Amino acid sequence: MRKTVMTFFLLQMLFTTSVFCNKHLDGYYLFVYFTGNQTSKQQICYALSSDGIDFVPLNGGHPVIASDSIAVMKGVRDPHILRGTNGWFYMVATDMDWTKGKWSNRGIVMMRSQNLLDWEHHTVDFHQRFAGTEAAKVNAVWAPQTIWDPAAQKYMIYFSLHSEKDGPYPQDAIYYTYANADFSDVEIIPKRLFEYPYPTIDADIVLDEAGIYHLFFNTWGGPMVYYVGNICLQICMIKINGGWLKVGCSLMI
Repeated sequence: MRKTVMTFFLLQMLFTTSVFCNKHLDGYYLFVYFTGNQTSKQQICYALSSDGIDFVPLNGGHPVIASDSIAVMKGVRDPHILRGTNGWFYMVATDMDWTKGKWSNRGIVMMRSQNLLDWEHHTVDFHQRFAGTEAAKVNAVWAPQTIWDPAAQKYMIYFSLHSEKDGPYPQDAIYYTYANADFSDVEIIPKRLFEYPYPTIDADIVLDEAGIYHLFFNTWGGPMVYYVGNICLQICMIKINGGWLKVGCSLMI
């Protein structure tokens, strides 16, 4: 069923700043985020910046979308927003409330909007969506992000999967699937995005002006970890979902 969430309290704020209403001012950065592990802080908030460095919280720092109106677990984490190639905005988030346990996450929230105010939203519960497959055994679907795949002509959603130690995903690893045409569901059973010997989470793919995809992710447990983890970079010059070449790792600060 199609669902829509209305964030009317943003109207005055948006028209006052004219950020999305005036084409001459189109060039601001919108940051979507959550603020903590309590249920009340696992909500979607907005912040705005003109330089991508200094951000000002909108709506007084209060949530702009209530998690209990969009998520099965009544909490969301790791929201990611993408401005699509077709004028729509796409947002995905981890459907999870940390207070219910670290391994209580079974799916994601998928949303789209044409104006950043009115959001269509759908949930994907992997236990139900992929019933009878290994993907139904997940206990974590973390930090989803979306990117346009020009080869497939679809939006690719990628995330880390984890299961019990005797399950199919005993170690966090990055997988991907594709969204359907109206961004209300996913189309295929998740596939491994790349192989890596240690746990991987929080992936981010960036396309540069030369047409090269840069993949960043968080990992730990390998050499030179120093108990804080590494940020690794891999580069793909041909395909968005294959052929990755490892460049190196940098110690997290």
